[in-house]
Amino acid sequence: MRAATHDIPTTARRGFTLTELLIVIGLIVLVIALAVPAFKAMSGGRSIDAAQNQLAAVLGAARAEAIGLQKVRGVFFFLDPATERVNALLVQESDYRPLLADKPPVDPDYYLDAVPDRDPIALPVGVGLQGIDNAEFNGSNRRDDGYIGYNPGPLPGGTRCGGVILFDGFGRVINKFVGFHLGGLDVLTGGKQVRPTRLGEVFGYQPMDTPPKHFVPQQVVGGGTSPMSKMPPLSLFGFVLYDAEPFRAQGFTDNDPQFDNTAGSYAAKEMEEEKWLDKNGVPVLINRYNGTLVRGE
Repeated sequence: MRAATHDIPTTARRGFTLTELLIVIGLIVLVIALAVPAFKAMSGGRSIDAAQNQLAAVLGAARAEAIGLQKVRGVFFFLDPATERVNALLVQESDYRPLLADKPPVDPDYYLDAVPDRDPIALPVGVGLQGIDNAEFNGSNRRDDGYIGYNPGPLPGGTRCGGVILFDGFGRVINKFVGFHLGGLDVLTGGKQVRPTRLGEVFGYQPMDTPPKHFVPQQVVGGGTSPMSKMPPLSLFGFVLYDAEPFRAQGFTDNDPQFDNTAGSYAAKEMEEEKWLDKNGVPVLINRYNGTLVRGE
């Protein structure tokens, strides 16, 4: 006798329609679009925190050396033209003093050179930094730059020159006029040939070049009417950190009218830029006596 067989019913499987697929893809794109700015904001904040930690370390090293050696030490900020990243470099007071024929219009308090065997520290990609300057005010309005960015150095298209923070032999932050020692006499030629100093090389001179012996920028403060005009740059007492991408998206640059003899005034665009930094940047001041960093909001 043949066994009875029973048909097992099967359920047909239906695939996704094109409309459903498009809806799912649209939701995924929407989630990514919402997540990317938030991620960038979080990572930007972490980058600024990382930059502050880097600067705390390099400033601490400069201050410790100043106290230990009883000599002026500091940190020089510059913009690398190859990477557009902000760099911090340990600098020291140079023994160089120009001859009378070589003197700039106003001699700075210190000519600076790089500390030997120290490499520049590059801040994280996308982090901007400008120095906090002792600006002149007319009431509550600035008459000149409150933040010092990066301006042309001695070589066209070369390293752009930023501000300097200095410590004296007691470890105190000092506010002094500064210049840069670029070229020293070469002992191998019996002192007849000028060769780049370590700082001269940072500015872009090659080891066999014959650079000028010094570079001293001149300020144009208060529209050129201030006693500070034509003076060398002053060392700073703090800096502001910010996200460089939205800064540049506003059409702002790191150039300062204060170091542009053709600008002649505190330009409207610079006022707008500095208001943006006031609102969006993270100011960091340095305690004059103990060197600790004090972060504002």
